[in-house]
Amino acid sequence: MIEWAVFTVLTLIMLALAMTFVLFWRGVNQMQGELRAELAQCEQRVDELQRQLLELAQLVSVPAVIHSAPTAGAGSEPVFGYDMAVRLATIGASESELIKACGMTQEEAALVARLHGGRLETPIAQPRESKDAAP
Repeated sequence: MIEWAVFTVLTLIMLALAMTFVLFWRGVNQMQGELRAELAQCEQRVDELQRQLLELAQLVSVPAVIHSAPTAGAGSEPVFGYDMAVRLATIGASESELIKACGMTQEEAALVARLHGGRLETPIAQPRESKDAAP
């Protein structure tokens, strides 16, 4: 008789745990659906902002961006970091514009322009053919 009571109590506890798990799982699934919907909205907003940014980048010329650059002090040249150099190169800044706006060396500007799609002012050296190569 005591075994029957213990069995009944354990069965009721197991049913309660199973019901709790089912309710928890439903809540998790509902929250997951809501988060997916929010993520989709955020992705749409990011896509919209990227399109607007591209439109603005086409409207603003690179020299205009450079002339509105922050400066290190009164009367000094504009100062940008590599992040801005990459952005400028992406929208078509030349090496000289990168040097002026970001305080880069010629080699740094050439590298940034080459890596990020800018137009190059200096040609890239072609690899030399080895003397041992047979024609």
